[in-house]
Amino acid sequence: MRHAKTDSNATTLTEFSQSTPSRSPPHRSGDRAIYYVQSPPRDSVSSHNSQKTINFVDSTPAITRHHAQHQYHHRLHPFDVFEEDGLLTGEDDEHQNQGISRRWCFFIWFVVGFFALFSFISLVLWGVSRNQPPAIAIKSIKFDEFDIQAGLDTTGVPTAMATLNATVKLTYTNTGTFFGVHVTSTPLQLFFEMLVLASGSMNEFYEKSKSQRQIQVQLTGDKVPLYGVASRISYNNMGAPTSPVNMTLSFRVRSRGYVLGKMVKPKFYKTIKCHVIMNSTKMNVAMSLKKNCTYT
Repeated sequence: MRHAKTDSNATTLTEFSQSTPSRSPPHRSGDRAIYYVQSPPRDSVSSHNSQKTINFVDSTPAITRHHAQHQYHHRLHPFDVFEEDGLLTGEDDEHQNQGISRRWCFFIWFVVGFFALFSFISLVLWGVSRNQPPAIAIKSIKFDEFDIQAGLDTTGVPTAMATLNATVKLTYTNTGTFFGVHVTSTPLQLFFEMLVLASGSMNEFYEKSKSQRQIQVQLTGDKVPLYGVASRISYNNMGAPTSPVNMTLSFRVRSRGYVLGKMVKPKFYKTIKCHVIMNSTKMNVAMSLKKNCTYT
């Protein structure tokens, strides 16, 4: 018969049985291990548990505490990495924004420089083109018909009526070396005092650089009422003037150049007035007006 175990031995045996996985002892025929455990008093158990807890804490190896701290720091590590990544991302965004700002500055300076250069070139071309105005010269006028007959105006008032046909020749020269011009004109009008006896229009045209054009304009006046001025014109029974009649030819020419596309468009205006003497003895004969005209 085996001896009964003491309290300490029973406690040690209990701890060992809780901490060690149970193993089934090899069964032997007719032989089975029998253990006797004596329960200690309650006070002894309480003090023993406290002592066991203290002994467990004290017996924890230092490496276990180090491992726990390492796990704690390891759990905080992703947040630290996230914070560092955030800082790096912020720095990258700042560098990227600085790059975009530089590109915008370069673009703005490029646009400003381009417009400044373009404006300078346009101003230079405009100044040069202004020094190359077109040249207009009135060559001659030829009277094909001029007679005066009695008649009635549109209201039925009796008065002398004049019919006049004449042809004016002129030359237009574009002196521009690098631009063409579009040319228009007001109607050419032939006045006797303040009364328009005949008029004609010059067709619009385009003249290229360094070129010249011959222009011919037909002036026509059909049964123009003379009213009071008829007494200042001498004419015979056939209606033909018997003395020279002083007249004035007047019109205005506008020339518009296209130097740089439609960006630079210099304009030139020329007002022309010519003193014309109609002589019945020189009908159908071209009379020179080279020295009878003013150009302003």
